[in-house]
Amino acid sequence: MPTIALIGLGSVVASTALSIIHQRIPATLLLVDIKSTLRDAQVNDLSDAALVHGSVTQVQAATHREASQADVVIITAGARHTPGETTLQHLYHKFSILKSILNEMRPFSPRTVILVVANPVDLLTTLAQDIASLPRRQVIGTGTCLDSLRLRGEVSHVLGTKMEETEGYVIGVRGNESQVIICSGLLSPYGEEGNSIQKRLEVESKIERKSKAIVAGKGGAPWGIGAVAGSLAAAMVRDNRRVWTVSCWREDWKCCCSWPVVVGREGVVEEVRLDLRTGEREAVELGVKSLNVIVERVKENEA
Repeated sequence: MPTIALIGLGSVVASTALSIIHQRIPATLLLVDIKSTLRDAQVNDLSDAALVHGSVTQVQAATHREASQADVVIITAGARHTPGETTLQHLYHKFSILKSILNEMRPFSPRTVILVVANPVDLLTTLAQDIASLPRRQVIGTGTCLDSLRLRGEVSHVLGTKMEETEGYVIGVRGNESQVIICSGLLSPYGEEGNSIQKRLEVESKIERKSKAIVAGKGGAPWGIGAVAGSLAAAMVRDNRRVWTVSCWREDWKCCCSWPVVVGREGVVEEVRLDLRTGEREAVELGVKSLNVIVERVKENEA
């Protein structure tokens, strides 16, 4: 039976575990946390949830060493801002947590796929690739999966189409003002003919407002991102090869950023080809350039 390791037991990991249980994935969830009492309580609680849902998913406690041999390892390297902490200091703090977790688990099974679920996701996924010592296709992040799903939902509403028939991606560095929306049926800001530019602006504004409203109201979106992480884990263990807009290595830019790819048992199975217009490519490259500057600063700080 495949194994999916969940590292840390915060709200995102809990919602990820429930997502996997709801989908009745034939796999064993390995829960890992330095607080053994909390870990064991979560194992028992989630096992009860599996019984209620008639799920074949099993839940058990595990160590970092045991989890390193799992088929999928999901890491939420979360850390709250502390008073007086600068943005860069907070990044260093998050990276130190991620680095500690990965070093504790090495060496990984050659078949392990690592899924990073934390922001800034492109930065942390890029740095995780250097530490994990796995093929780049096997270290990915949740990227703009949730953003892209929100986009498709809004566009299908505006155009009166079914969501499954609507193609749309948010690509580039997540959260960066240079991220780009690629969506058939909406006018491109770079001169392509299509529907009213006003519709595009309305869609972009609604997506942004929704995200900010969730964070303002409850501090984060654990249910949404947990459902994404659980579905990505399912895509990998079932090898169902669906397209997801994950944070993945881009050789042309020498870092990870969000891009639509086919996700399967090996992680990234195939890249979706996008013909970016000049303005779109320049926008993405602007965000990538800023990301690479921060990556180098973090590496220098760790040296």
